[in-house]
Amino acid sequence: METALARLSTTVDDVAGIVLCGLDRSLLTTVVVELQVVIDRLTLIHAQVVTEADRAGVWAGSGARSMADWLAQQTNTSWRDAQDRVALGDAADTCPALAAAVGSGELSAKSALELADAVREGVGDTAELVDAVKGSNPRAARAASNKWRDT
Repeated sequence: METALARLSTTVDDVAGIVLCGLDRSLLTTVVVELQVVIDRLTLIHAQVVTEADRAGVWAGSGARSMADWLAQQTNTSWRDAQDRVALGDAADTCPALAAAVGSGELSAKSALELADAVREGVGDTAELVDAVKGSNPRAARAASNKWRDT
């Protein structure tokens, strides 16, 4: 794991070192979109690690009230962002189709998060819901999730 994290850090440094001012519009478009896909994939991976850390009880005895509380404290992020990461990890753990869709770039992490409640509630075949929202933005995913939960 340490080697993979070191390689990831080196890769991020390489990307950060790209001189952007000379890139044409087409290449900038590609970079913007591809970086977002990578960010979403990393968000999913982080969420999956958070879920495993929660299962292992890393926050127990720390004074934190929950995994989200502990994560917010440890990473200086907001509690809401930490809670979203926990929810995404739990949803991905429960619904492999959701994890696969984010991992392949067919669904953004934010859109996947909008499905978390439906996945947690276990209403119907959530893999079908994931298939139905692939390529959707978060608002459309939320609407589909709400409709799915109401049926």
